[in-house]
Amino acid sequence: GGDKPQLVEVQSGVAEGEQMADEDVDDARVGRVELSVLWTWVRAAGGTRAAAIAMLPLVLAEMTTLGSQFWLTRWASGSGMRQLPQLGGYALWSLVAAAAIVVRSRLVLGLGLAAGARLHDSLLARVIRAPLAFF
Repeated sequence: GGDKPQLVEVQSGVAEGEQMADEDVDDARVGRVELSVLWTWVRAAGGTRAAAIAMLPLVLAEMTTLGSQFWLTRWASGSGMRQLPQLGGYALWSLVAAAAIVVRSRLVLGLGLAAGARLHDSLLARVIRAPLAFF
């Protein structure tokens, strides 16, 4: 019906009180993006299933980062602990966290490229099929 579209805030990359260079002023955009636009992108990226799969490495990365911080706190507060096993445990936590971050980054990049390609192909097909009177 007559419902207003839901909007999402988009922030500029300029901190409050900073000035933008003159050549960047034309490129700056501040405003809102309709939620339907974001959902279109999610569908183009593979749908909610792909979005959920992309969240798994994010959750894993956060959990392993917290685990490494917990390990470091436990190691620092312990007295008389052997150092080598503690160092090995911390290194393992950190390596798993780094691997999860790399997987997450690659996955999000792949989803972004797939969504961009699908949206581009769809738009190009519509422009090519548009009647010449449109131009």
